[in-house]
Amino acid sequence: MLRLDAIYAASEPLELCSRGTRVTTFGSARDALLVLLNVPFSLAGGLVALYLRGMHLNVSAVVGFISLFGVAVMSGVLYVAEVRRRRADAGGDLREVTREAAAVQFRPESSRSGAASRNFCGTRASSSGYAPGARPSVVHGPPGSNDAA
Repeated sequence: MLRLDAIYAASEPLELCSRGTRVTTFGSARDALLVLLNVPFSLAGGLVALYLRGMHLNVSAVVGFISLFGVAVMSGVLYVAEVRRRRADAGGDLREVTREAAAVQFRPESSRSGAASRNFCGTRASSSGYAPGARPSVVHGPPGSNDAA
């Protein structure tokens, strides 16, 4: 229990630094919160996709989720930056600026999503859940039980 207290005590200043970095990056806590709100929505979408595919949450899925969170945060950063740039240039109504920024960001977002989807076509076509050529080459178990490879 003492180790967990030490880890918690050490992680608290790191979390405060992380929050400070997010706020100073965007200049406001509201913009940082808008970017981070992408993460729960991407988590929900990923869990629904796993459920619809009938797959369990495993190490590969967790690695995919980490990648998904990175893409979600990056998309949020780009969108917030575009909205802020347009507001600084033209001023104007927030709704109109938000619509324009969404229209500008739609094409790069759809291109990025399409490329990511095409990369997973081999995995989807495979019945084992592994991409062709990415099957495990070593199977751990008792001697004589390595019939899988």
